[in-house]
Amino acid sequence: MNNKINLLFKLKFLFKKPIVVVIIGDEKEESKQKVNQMLSAYFKTKRNILIFTADNKNINSFKFFLKHSKQPIFVATQMNALQKNIIEIINSLPSKTTLIFNFDNLIAKKIKKITDIKALSFGFSQESDFTAINDASLKIDYKGSVIPTWLKKKSQKDTYSILCSLVIGFVLGLNLVEISQIFKKNNISL
Repeated sequence: MNNKINLLFKLKFLFKKPIVVVIIGDEKEESKQKVNQMLSAYFKTKRNILIFTADNKNINSFKFFLKHSKQPIFVATQMNALQKNIIEIINSLPSKTTLIFNFDNLIAKKIKKITDIKALSFGFSQESDFTAINDASLKIDYKGSVIPTWLKKKSQKDTYSILCSLVIGFVLGLNLVEISQIFKKNNISL
């Protein structure tokens, strides 16, 4: 019976071709929550987006969804626990995948050099694409443009989940000012 349900779900998936976001790493649950808050605040109707969290043990079960998604997005919030096989995972992603990753650890700095897929990074490092700026409130620097978020800065872990959701929103077509206003208007906080 389980196989029939699984087959029906996959057929429905293939018909709809939703956007798929798979989040792995230490802050995966917090990041998923922030992404859901942001997207539900922006898209008033249910958007055709599936968001999954994964770990080393079940990452292979999401390859089907990434492969057949209209717009696959793979997010690595922290790579410390995944260092053994992160290169293998990234190299197995479909070429149309957008990779989003936390730039603030050693292995992350090698990622852009080893993959041909589109990759965007976030973190506190000046070298990341989306850089968190320490201030009274969180500000994000993207290619020299600084965007305020009106969020009081708390822990580094909370900041990572906000940065992750911001980059996912950006990849889905929201501009950074819109995302910042969504955070403010809907009390999406750290």
